[in-house]
Amino acid sequence: MERKQTGLNNGGNNCFFNSVLQLLYDCTVLNKYITSNNIEGTILNIYKDFLNNYNNGSHSINPSKITRHISSDLGRNRNTQEDSDVYLTYIFDCLISEINDDINKKKIANLTITSANIKLCDFINSLGTIKMKKHITCSVCSNVSSSDENINKLYLSIDKDKNFSQMIKSYCRDELNGENKYKCDKCNKKVDAIIDRTYESMPKYLFVTLKRYNNRNQKIADAVDIPYMFNIGDKYEYHLRGIIYHMGSTGGGHYVYYGRRNNSFTQYNDSTVSDVSEKEFEDVKKHGYIYLYAATKIYK
Repeated sequence: MERKQTGLNNGGNNCFFNSVLQLLYDCTVLNKYITSNNIEGTILNIYKDFLNNYNNGSHSINPSKITRHISSDLGRNRNTQEDSDVYLTYIFDCLISEINDDINKKKIANLTITSANIKLCDFINSLGTIKMKKHITCSVCSNVSSSDENINKLYLSIDKDKNFSQMIKSYCRDELNGENKYKCDKCNKKVDAIIDRTYESMPKYLFVTLKRYNNRNQKIADAVDIPYMFNIGDKYEYHLRGIIYHMGSTGGGHYVYYGRRNNSFTQYNDSTVSDVSEKEFEDVKKHGYIYLYAATKIYK
């Protein structure tokens, strides 16, 4: 299906916010649910107004209403450059939380979605929640501590090989040592330990953020081998749908969103929307900051 291509006016250093809104617009299942239902919730309805304006817009629209509200919630100056990652996490969490609040208060019936054989509340949570099991093994006594871990994004460190598959593996298996030792309850002291994570269930929309800033707040501009498609187990097949790309230094710079639909590539640079070549998209893909993947296989 063809994507609506509406630009977003920049009211002053809002490129980071515009890139987030363009990425969220590509979460089509969530957006369809929001625009098709009457749901209570302040941010939900402000976001719903934004979606309706976007869909009815011609060239570009002014997203100042949602920009002002979210910036106020976070205690930020809306005309100051910020980190797209912080705003993406906050907005997405709020949207899912407000829908769940209405379900829990029985303002929305928790019906079974026949096509997926899943309750509405579980379906909504499945749009963005990564459910994992975390096992921490003490290097001294071999005691294993297990817990559930629910997150809405994968934060991947850029390894020496700059390989996406290896970065995923490193996230699932990590070491706790040095200044980051683990407090073992059985040993009653801080020890070296190994973390093993296993995926219990994965979401429809997978956000992947590369850690492009080091502890000294310096940008890591290395090219990374990012795939158009990858699998997690035999149940989840993910396809790249969009990228938030940051150009410039940590002290400023500019955020742009690049979208992908089949073999078409589009740049959303504030109010300007333009087609780009596959070659340009390939270069952006190697140097992106936040990636949106959509699952094409999820329920079995």
